[in-house]
Amino acid sequence: MYFGGEGIRRMKEVIATLIISVVILGLLMIGINLWRGNIDIMRLAAEQTHEMEKVGEVDFISLQKDSLYGSEVISIIRYFSKDSSVQINVLIAGNERSFKLETYDSPVYNIPFEMKFEKEILYENNKIVEVNFSELK
Repeated sequence: MYFGGEGIRRMKEVIATLIISVVILGLLMIGINLWRGNIDIMRLAAEQTHEMEKVGEVDFISLQKDSLYGSEVISIIRYFSKDSSVQINVLIAGNERSFKLETYDSPVYNIPFEMKFEKEILYENNKIVEVNFSELK
């Protein structure tokens, strides 16, 4: 069986096309796997960010401490000033001030940095909804 010059050339073209197709298919599969890997990495990063936000919110108000200084109270007020679901109440010498969606402003209500406060944290569905600070005497 003799194919001649034309038959061998066509056979080489078929083999070359087959090899190129296999290479392209392999590269395509590698690309799909890389894309899936990137999607998994982005999903994992988003989950970790969400978990860190929850940890930051819970651990921001130190539950181990019996008392906090005024500077820490001010930081907490500023931290929660953009959260509409959290209300911060501060009681100094019978004068109470509530902070909800507003930040600390010393001319309006002064909280001395060195003053010590006791805290009470109220939760609703494992989320902080209210924090009460009262001056320690």
